[in-house]
Amino acid sequence: MFIVTLNATINGLLYGSIWGIIALGFTLVFGVMDFVNFAQGFFVIIPAFFSYFLFVSWEIDPYLSLLFIMPLSFGLGLLVYKYVGVRLLDEPHSAHIVVTLGLCFFIENLLLLLAGGDLRNAVTSYTSDTIQWGWMMMSYPRFWASAVAWICVFLLFLFLKYTDTGRSMRAAADNREGARIVGIHVDRVYLIAFGVSVLIAGIAGAVIIPFYLISPFTGMDFLGKAFAAVIIGGLGSIPGAMIGGLMIGVVESIAGVFFKASLGNAVTFFIMILVLLFKPNGLFGE
Repeated sequence: MFIVTLNATINGLLYGSIWGIIALGFTLVFGVMDFVNFAQGFFVIIPAFFSYFLFVSWEIDPYLSLLFIMPLSFGLGLLVYKYVGVRLLDEPHSAHIVVTLGLCFFIENLLLLLAGGDLRNAVTSYTSDTIQWGWMMMSYPRFWASAVAWICVFLLFLFLKYTDTGRSMRAAADNREGARIVGIHVDRVYLIAFGVSVLIAGIAGAVIIPFYLISPFTGMDFLGKAFAAVIIGGLGSIPGAMIGGLMIGVVESIAGVFFKASLGNAVTFFIMILVLLFKPNGLFGE
């Protein structure tokens, strides 16, 4: 029983790192721009479908498809910000939520029209493979998806800490008007931040497709998990987003082994409610 629980925990941590980077894009935009982007889950599903169709049409491996998905996702983020996000910056959070939820339903129905509602995933040569070290067993595609997720976290950390644009983002997050006064082009910083958030979502979509069934409706599932991770970890907290995602992954994995998989969602949102009741700013929020 102990070995089973430990393996479930390890695989949950692998899964949770994916939920963590989806939440990372959500919390990056909120932390830098004070913008609530409820379309983040669907910025995962669009690249996931694109990766799937590249695989079934031209047998391009989902990881290789990142070469196409990364620039396209970043470009999509720039377009959405330019034509939607920038118009909402000075509006209340309720306006952000209503408009981005509307964008969710638009993307969902567009994908339903173009691709149908069937569940699908890219069944690669390694989809069912496992890695076994003694008593420890983990899913091969989940392991590499988790590795990519942590590489994203590390690169984002370096970007925010050591690049001029990253430092400008942190300055704009602290004080928008103060950043403008010292010469930072805040609108450009916001544009890049939004593009990076969608880029991260696109990477998550590509690496998850070998082992996760998707449909046009899966975007809401991604949104729910990202939102729960952000609330648990703390809005605007990058470490909080990752830890919240890891917690969700572990809860879902253990629930799936010992109970029903659907119980994992119930426990996740119960934890989120408890956090809102007793620590409204989240575990790492300020």
